[in-house]
Amino acid sequence: MKIIKPPMLKKGDTIGLVSPSSNSPTRNIQRAIHRFKDMGYKVWVDEMVRKTTQWGFLAGSDLERAESVNNAFRNSEVDVIFCTGGGYGAQRVLPYLDYDAIKDNPKIIVGLSDITALHHAIPKKTGLITFHGPSASSVGGEFPEYTREHLFKAIASEDPIGEIGNPEDGPYIKTVTDGKTRGELVGGNGSLISTLMGTPFELEINGKLFMIENIKDRPPMYVDRELTQLRLAGKLQKCAGIIYGECLRYQPEDVSLGQTMEEVIRDRIADLNIPAIYDLCCGHGTYQCTLPIGIKTTLDATNGKLIIEEPAVS
Repeated sequence: MKIIKPPMLKKGDTIGLVSPSSNSPTRNIQRAIHRFKDMGYKVWVDEMVRKTTQWGFLAGSDLERAESVNNAFRNSEVDVIFCTGGGYGAQRVLPYLDYDAIKDNPKIIVGLSDITALHHAIPKKTGLITFHGPSASSVGGEFPEYTREHLFKAIASEDPIGEIGNPEDGPYIKTVTDGKTRGELVGGNGSLISTLMGTPFELEINGKLFMIENIKDRPPMYVDRELTQLRLAGKLQKCAGIIYGECLRYQPEDVSLGQTMEEVIRDRIADLNIPAIYDLCCGHGTYQCTLPIGIKTTLDATNGKLIIEEPAVS
């Protein structure tokens, strides 16, 4: 399918906030609105975001949350879409998204974690480039300069994004397997990738650069399970390269219970002889780079570099 690059974010544009998953802290969303306005943007807030009650553990019913996304794409006054946060439930809205409206009104959409479901479905159904990056809740949180710089480099510039590295006080990017490769960048949160296996929205990673990250304090055995599932399904063996996100250290009470996160990742990936790195700041850590899903990208695993050689917006 032909890729569609959405129009870039410009000063004075309207940023729309949507909630396809769980509710996000009201304080963070209000701070995000103020920060976006201080940066020179207008803000449109879907009614789903304004709700003060949840629908169980979700921000609303499946149809309501799907319409939250659909409304933002259909609304001609909204230029860019930020998901308020993750949590759970985005995969439940996939059957109800208006993919024709999304394709006919291409816009930047940003989010991570549970929003991985949208990063699978939207590019697959429409060809639209989406952005694995900070949610509105993150913008309203600490929002360090590293996260801000990488976000706007990806969505507000027509220049090539260039090299994606970690901040000086972040983790060191480790090489799992040497090599250099190039391919379309896909991926997201490991739990969602596993959840969507066997569905029409299953991630296709043949010949592509596969990025995977996980929530804070995810025990190594769970990461082992996700990677083993991908191996048994024949997925990992067929991708061009692997980028594992920052491993936020899980500290079991009894260290004799199993392997470290690094040992798990090397055990499940290194023998595939595919260029691979881990500890890139692309997930749930303090620092979050923004990665365009669907853009051709170069991975220089030997030198721990990820290079996006073209802009992701038009």
